[in-house]
Amino acid sequence: MVDIIRFKELGRFYNKVDIEEVLHGNKISNFSAHEENFIEIQIDKDCRFLADAQLKLLCLCHHLVNQGADLSLVFLGGKCRCFTFMDRCGFLLHLPTSVTVTPTKPSSREAASIRFQGQSVNLHEIRAVDPVVSRNNRPIPGQMTDALSELLKTDCEKFLTDIQTVICEFCDNVSQHSQSQSPGFVYMHHYPTTQKIYIVIADVGVGLLNSLRQGLQERNDIFKDSSDETLLLEMFNNGLSRKNDQRGSGLNRMAEIAIKYNGSLHLRLDKCLVDLTPVGNEFASAHFKPCADMAGTHISFSFEVPKI
Repeated sequence: MVDIIRFKELGRFYNKVDIEEVLHGNKISNFSAHEENFIEIQIDKDCRFLADAQLKLLCLCHHLVNQGADLSLVFLGGKCRCFTFMDRCGFLLHLPTSVTVTPTKPSSREAASIRFQGQSVNLHEIRAVDPVVSRNNRPIPGQMTDALSELLKTDCEKFLTDIQTVICEFCDNVSQHSQSQSPGFVYMHHYPTTQKIYIVIADVGVGLLNSLRQGLQERNDIFKDSSDETLLLEMFNNGLSRKNDQRGSGLNRMAEIAIKYNGSLHLRLDKCLVDLTPVGNEFASAHFKPCADMAGTHISFSFEVPKI
């Protein structure tokens, strides 16, 4: 028997909510209980995915394979616009090697994301983030910021430094919290119609709060028994680390930049979705919503292109 996850054409982009509705409807947390996990993800011809939804889909593929699934990805429209876009942005290149793709899965030498690298004015290809050797990730923030500078035709040092800080903290978050051998991913995309930029980081590790709680319990920190909301607000507003070394201030700097550029922060944790709401110069509340179980952490930062 094959379990099918179907993404139907919506007439608009799949966003962070739409993809969760599909995953929740398919109860993906139950797949690992099957004796044989044959799962087919079907994507309709005219499907389109916003950057944060696309990385959620990529991490779903890694999660299911890590759970022992025999996974296939089927583009029902063949080499349609959706297929070619996912090829160009690096989605297909970064799938687990065991995943089969219909109509075809490009080899690394054939991947369009390599052939077209840096040639699109809006698209910045998905980059793999090393979860173990953090120094391997050092080029990523500079490369993506350079691409953004070219895209926006700006050399505003303060703005570009702020965005580079966000990407750097995103990458550090993977190596600090994922505790996984599977790669994380970072993706940036500009949407000219809405003048919005998405910067998204995701991994399939143990989860941000799980990692944090582990460290807090080990050192008997005053926040060790705090609620998820308290931990997140403390982490983003004041800085809170799994190690007692001030490294938790990184997410705090990222939050300050998000607020500065009227941005929004969306998190997908292993069992819930969180949208952080800014009030003044800090995040005053966190809205939680249950979601289908999936390993890892997903952080999406979206903001309008500033008038520079």
